[in-house]
Amino acid sequence: MNILIISALADSSGLGVRLKAEGHNVLYYIHMDAEKETCDGILDKVDDWREHVDWADLIIFDDVDQKEPGESAYQGGKWYEELRQKYPDKAIIGGSSWASKLENDRMFGQEVLQACGVPTVPMHRFEDFEDAIAFVSKEGGAWALKHNGQVNRALAHVSFDPEDMIEYLEWLDEHWNVLAPGHKPDFVLQQAIKGIELAVTCFFDGEKFREDTCYLNQERKRFMPGDEGPPTGQMGAVDIPVPNARLFQAVLKPTEPLFRENGVCQFVDVNCIIASPDTVVPLEWTVRPGYPTIYSMIEAADEPIGQMLYKLATRSPEPVRMYPGFVVTVVMATNKFPYTDPLNRFCYLRGVEKTGLRHVHLCAVKYEKGQLRGADDSGYLAVVTGRGRTIEEARRKAYSIVDQLEIVPFALYREDIGDERVQEEFRKLAEWGWLS
Repeated sequence: MNILIISALADSSGLGVRLKAEGHNVLYYIHMDAEKETCDGILDKVDDWREHVDWADLIIFDDVDQKEPGESAYQGGKWYEELRQKYPDKAIIGGSSWASKLENDRMFGQEVLQACGVPTVPMHRFEDFEDAIAFVSKEGGAWALKHNGQVNRALAHVSFDPEDMIEYLEWLDEHWNVLAPGHKPDFVLQQAIKGIELAVTCFFDGEKFREDTCYLNQERKRFMPGDEGPPTGQMGAVDIPVPNARLFQAVLKPTEPLFRENGVCQFVDVNCIIASPDTVVPLEWTVRPGYPTIYSMIEAADEPIGQMLYKLATRSPEPVRMYPGFVVTVVMATNKFPYTDPLNRFCYLRGVEKTGLRHVHLCAVKYEKGQLRGADDSGYLAVVTGRGRTIEEARRKAYSIVDQLEIVPFALYREDIGDERVQEEFRKLAEWGWLS
């Protein structure tokens, strides 16, 4: 099969490597200039994806619309809509412009849930830090601060103490031009609820959600063990396939008519807080293959991922096959991660000749001078996955592979993914009926 991957930030590197290993012909387009070295010497790259549309049997758009200063916009949603109209019978995975807005505009995402009858908690939008400070000073309470668009995730903040939130808002106000140059403040305060974080992912095939792809996942976003340190995209996760899960029925299923109306053929994810046996609070949307969630799904797949994606993109009635157990995912980075820095390019990933790439998913690396080297400023080198009938078994397998990998100058990763604390949370989720 000929597969064309159209990527904003080279997030699909490991997926492309896996598809190539399965015997497919893979062409990789990377939009952002800062990421273009990724997978040099590993995958075949193209500078103009439009020249290869007719060649491709399957096309994958891997991200929502993005805009970086000084670069042309990545408009995956509009490009997907254009190709879907021109090639109605071609297998294309992507999200529409409407889907991109779900993720980039948090208020809109909440309004869509409300319109579909899914209960949400209060959320307020701000474009000025002083207005937000006045609001919290008056209302008090617990709040989660999240930025709209593509602002650095490390600038998010959750606090159950209003004085702490006010202090953080004052810090953002004072340093915003340095923290997010070129971005005007545009953020929300969402009421914070205590509970257990759990997301539900399911593939929408253009007509319906594929309930056989339902996937529950709990991310660990903070950089340090114990959920300390700055927020990152994700440092690891515990995941489990649960077809037609209760959480899917509560949060995603009611939105099905809107996804059909807006022409989406893509992975859809809503992150939630489970507060009790009967209370779920939806937080935010991801309408793309989450990273590194896609790698945990590759681990969980009981069939080649290329075959699975093609079945989904063509609405094949044949069910996808998923492993009936847990997956543990560990992100491996180095140097200045989670902050971008040119020094992150001067690093090496070694040991894959021992481990192979079945459970190691290559990220911001290239193959040069006989070794895997850093390919951009992120320091985000690889994702390791392991699966098992229990969380502990999956955790043991993942970390046994981590132990065989070497990163120069040093490895950064969390050692507590899937630990006893997480296992206890999953036991509680099972008791409450949220793992079925």
